[in-house]
Amino acid sequence: MAGLTTLGADDEQSVLTIRRAIALGINFIDTAYSYGIDGRSDRVLAKAIAGSLTPRSATTCSATTCSATTDAQGPAHVPVIASKVGASLDSHGKWQNDARPDRMITQAREILERLELDRVDLMYLHAPDPQVPIEESADALREIQNRGWARWLGVSNVSSSQAETIFARCPFVAIQTHFNMLQPQSVQQLRNFCRANTVSMVTYWALMKGILAGTMPREHRFDPADRRLNYPIYRGEKWELAQQFLDELRRIAAEQKISVAQLVLAWNIAQPGIDVTLVGAKRPSQIEETAVAMNFPLSSAMEQEISALAKRFASATDWTR
Repeated sequence: MAGLTTLGADDEQSVLTIRRAIALGINFIDTAYSYGIDGRSDRVLAKAIAGSLTPRSATTCSATTCSATTDAQGPAHVPVIASKVGASLDSHGKWQNDARPDRMITQAREILERLELDRVDLMYLHAPDPQVPIEESADALREIQNRGWARWLGVSNVSSSQAETIFARCPFVAIQTHFNMLQPQSVQQLRNFCRANTVSMVTYWALMKGILAGTMPREHRFDPADRRLNYPIYRGEKWELAQQFLDELRRIAAEQKISVAQLVLAWNIAQPGIDVTLVGAKRPSQIEETAVAMNFPLSSAMEQEISALAKRFASATDWTR
């Protein structure tokens, strides 16, 4: 919705998509300071949720679950709003680490101004900054919470050792990391830490920027301006290998009479230790399709078949290069 890596993002459609997601029972919305020029993601989200967050005190979270209740004036599903500080866009729209404590504090304040909220439910450190001692970033994160700007804290894009260092100075309740069928390593490395410290796992890139939705055939032609071409999986031999993987997923999805995206997301949700699976959408029809995965009955046999298939293709190549 920020229009950074996806062409054709439209603010009005984005607003409708968020509202449709909430109506479907999706109660976790993810944004960040660096999503969009001049906070585009935050401004779109502010418009979408205006008037829908009346019963804020009714939202409850622990380290493992988030739930929402309501009163007569509020919606049935109160969305948990998660954002991130510690990264920004330069003058050319390029993402960069920026986890200096003073910048993190400023970014948190600006996020609240953009969202028109007193606080968010969850505030992450977007990513460790190699130019800033991680302990300083951890202290800044704790200061954001002390000021009442965030109910709970989290970290994103960290190693297990970085998570341990931050947790010792600033206990947090969630880790966000990338995870999908072809890139399971990050979650595997963090599972023990999360289990030992009762920290929730929030994952992104479930559909690998769209390819695992299964809607792009081999002959798909990308717009030259499409930034997904920067990812190895969208070109050359890796594109063909991914298509072979998708052929198998299409077969299984057809047998179950669901879409590939629904199958992939249902599998992601079912994985041990994963509490939230994030999925992008820019039109209401997209979120209507993928929301089905929340309630799809994935059998143990089907999960095992897909896991074996995913393991075989995940090990076939380095999907990051």
